[in-house]
Amino acid sequence: MTTAENESLQLFLNSLTENQLLWLHFFNNFLFEFSILGGMLTLFVIAGEPQFILNSDSLLRSVHKKVILILIVVVK
Repeated sequence: MTTAENESLQLFLNSLTENQLLWLHFFNNFLFEFSILGGMLTLFVIAGEPQFILNSDSLLRSVHKKVILILIVVVK
C-alpha cells in the first residue's frame, strides 16, 4: 500500500461509527471462518475423507447460525 492509500484508509476508518466498526469486525470474522471452513472441506474431500464433513457438526452449525443471522439482519 502506498502512503496515500494508507492515509485514505485511515480517514475512512476514523469516520466510521462504533456500530459500523462492530459490523465490519463481524463480517471480517465471518468471512475468515467461512474461508477456513471451505479450505478444510476442500482438503478433506481431496484427501478422500468425506466422513469429516459428517463429523464437523459444531463447525457447520457455527457457520450456519451466522448465515441465518446475516439473512435476518438483511431482511429487516
